[in-house]
Amino acid sequence: MARIFKQLLILLLLLFIGSCIDILEVNIDKEVSTLIVEGAITTQPGPHNIKLTQSARYGSIFDGYIRPVGRAEVIIRDSDGEIYTLLENDSVPGIYLTAAGFQAEVGKSYSLLIKTITGIEYTSLPEKVTKAPEIVELVGE
Repeated sequence: MARIFKQLLILLLLLFIGSCIDILEVNIDKEVSTLIVEGAITTQPGPHNIKLTQSARYGSIFDGYIRPVGRAEVIIRDSDGEIYTLLENDSVPGIYLTAAGFQAEVGKSYSLLIKTITGIEYTSLPEKVTKAPEIVELVGE
């Protein structure tokens, strides 16, 4: 009796596992390649850097390979209309640097403008620099 019960339990388990398989078809555009922007500016004196890379297209032999984006025009614009052009690092393609004295100012907003050599333009939304809150209390162990 226990043997029949075990066989029945195994049969039910196999039916349950086999019935949970559904084919999921995912339609992915194989021609999509994404510009990746990494970096930050702070209220400390620069230089600050912005790194631009381009992902490979899905499905290509280079899938997952990240390439630096060189020879782009990279600009920071503040809320007063001032424009700061970043220069590409001579030794590391895809790294763009602010001037050594550049630093963000609390209360101003900053946008990043990028124009690649292929003519594609990107503009970030303005981001306002706020003062860090004061530390009121430190709690130790």
